Amino acid sequence: MDARTAGQSWLILTRRYGGDVREPSPALIAEAVSELYGDTVDLEHGSIHLRCGLADGHMVVLSADVSGRTTLEEFSDQDFGQCMSQRIMEGIGKAEAERLFQLLCEGCLTTLMSEPWINAVAR
Repeated sequence: MDARTAGQSWLILTRRYGGDVREPSPALIAEAVSELYGDTVDLEHGSIHLRCGLADGHMVVLSADVSGRTTLEEFSDQDFGQCMSQRIMEGIGKAEAERLFQLLCEGCLTTLMSEPWINAVAR
């Protein structure tokens, strides 16, 4: 299901060095991904996250870190309640990470979830 048809309520981007941005533009997403991949030595500030709250109360979180690991998680509520699924990709480069983040930004959940994720054990 696409977030638009499921009633996407909100998006929040957490940038590498902190600071949440509500309803980030595609340009801001691209900037955040470039910032992440620009310095792979700083592990203390080594990830970005895009949270998508849905009108039905669920939340999807896409994260990427400097190692190239990208994680897609689905939560039962918007307070990080029960993790219903966790999927990962390893060795993702900057262009691919940006593409995945743009899919979520655009509300293309069906397309995002159909990517070649590896299922991980839900927490």
